[in-house]
Amino acid sequence: MCKHWTGLYLIVLVGTCAATSKVFANIAINVVQVGPNVVLTGSGTVNTTALSLRGTGAATAEVVPTAGILVAGPATTTTYDVFSGPAGPTNFGTGVYYPANTGSGDAVGIVSQGLIVPIGYTSGATLSDTDVYSGVSLANLGLTPGTYVYSWGAGPTADSLTINIGTVPEPASLAMLGVPAAIALLRRRRGGCLRGK
Repeated sequence: MCKHWTGLYLIVLVGTCAATSKVFANIAINVVQVGPNVVLTGSGTVNTTALSLRGTGAATAEVVPTAGILVAGPATTTTYDVFSGPAGPTNFGTGVYYPANTGSGDAVGIVSQGLIVPIGYTSGATLSDTDVYSGVSLANLGLTPGTYVYSWGAGPTADSLTINIGTVPEPASLAMLGVPAAIALLRRRRGGCLRGK
């Protein structure tokens, strides 16, 4: 017999104790352990109106937790635009450079307090990506579990990017993972029961 799955989700905004009316970011990157691998999935949109184009860069999908760098998307070298403006944590762990083994989708992420998006990105367009770090754990990558929020703008230009490391996202964010991944995470959290009985 399964128990009803209920839960209270509390998002801790790193570096601030203030409450916010915006609970869910417009783009979220979820980094979770799946068997022997670390899997990263990202999806959402970005409002770049309040950001300033800093230039372009190139990298593969990678994490450098100690430097606050997370680049999601292709595992081959990809060129991207970098915008200045996001405010948030300067790191999310003690690990050094580690490239993804496989990756696909749009280049998106955080590097040196800058927001990465595809070259010529149109503000508000949908972004998605998936990366796999094979045969490693979150600890091997030096990633500290938690929720890391980068925000910018105000009023109608306000937006944010959230990096969830090693945590099951809030129910509304599960939709960003896609149905199969969301169901798998819920089953794991509920002990295999999806009926809620």
